[in-house]
Amino acid sequence: MSEPWWTLARWGIVTAWTLLAVFGGDPVVRWVFRWAGAMSPQTPKAPERDTSVLGPTEDAAAIAAGADLGEAGPLPGPGIVAVPEAERLSPIEAAGARLRGGRAIGWLERLGASATLLAGFPAGIAAIVAVKGLARYPDLRAADGTAERFILGTFTSLLIGAAGAGAAHWCLGLLS
Repeated sequence: MSEPWWTLARWGIVTAWTLLAVFGGDPVVRWVFRWAGAMSPQTPKAPERDTSVLGPTEDAAAIAAGADLGEAGPLPGPGIVAVPEAERLSPIEAAGARLRGGRAIGWLERLGASATLLAGFPAGIAAIVAVKGLARYPDLRAADGTAERFILGTFTSLLIGAAGAGAAHWCLGLLS
């Protein structure tokens, strides 16, 4: 069948499944991160304290000297340990701060996986993983859950991209 509408229908099917895999995969990857984070041990939270009351003498002295503490608020008092927000998360969730650009990289990864499979070049997935691994290598050496987040995100994205390509291929087979 070489009619123009048939060609447009094929391109529409491929485009729809690819876009669904690329952008629809985002919530799935985030769910996998939350699921994995729930399975890993949580870092204990620091005791909450009322920051509207000045406790430490350093804060009072700083304000008396005219210093603006800004959004940071008062300094933690003796015996109170301030824990940054990133440390209150699971290691998988906290590693997201180290792996910047993950969403856009995930989109490109799923697009590349779908495109290479639809083009009949599955070895392209190896190239995608190699480039991503080399680019992220310095970040992956940290022992804070970064490597686990990288592996979870990569595998999930590749599976979603492959599923989108497989669904498009299946639909095209139904129409031929």
